[in-house]
Amino acid sequence: MIRKTMLALAAAALLVPAGAGAQGVAFPNDQSKALSECVVLSTTGRDRLVLIRWVAVSIGSANSMQDAITIKPGAKEEADRKMGALFTRLFTVDCRTEAAPLLKGKDNAGVEAAFGQLGRIAMNELMGDPQVEQSLTGFVQYADLEAVAEVAK
Repeated sequence: MIRKTMLALAAAALLVPAGAGAQGVAFPNDQSKALSECVVLSTTGRDRLVLIRWVAVSIGSANSMQDAITIKPGAKEEADRKMGALFTRLFTVDCRTEAAPLLKGKDNAGVEAAFGQLGRIAMNELMGDPQVEQSLTGFVQYADLEAVAEVAK
């Protein structure tokens, strides 16, 4: 039986910074790389949106985030349900052959690396939204760019 810790590690991998490209991923073994490739090729933009929404509502449920993020009633359960269905489909149907050696070997690092790559791709897609880009650069108006430039000299 898959332990919750393995699922939690896979989920945590989704939070890896979006800037890391495929060439920056260090897969612990060939099975992990094969699972990553399968997961990426087996998901659609809609699937990756399910993943990002799940991450967002999960982050929003933290006590430290509740003053900044409002989660509508039922949104967390809906996100969990959709993510559970996606995860199940990927591991039992689309990428069963690639997932089996990692699951049988309890290879947490392999699963984490494979899903980390999917998380990076999903985040990169979201970062392409002009509203997200504009929002992410909003802090610049409050940064002391001259002081930062001094560091570069």
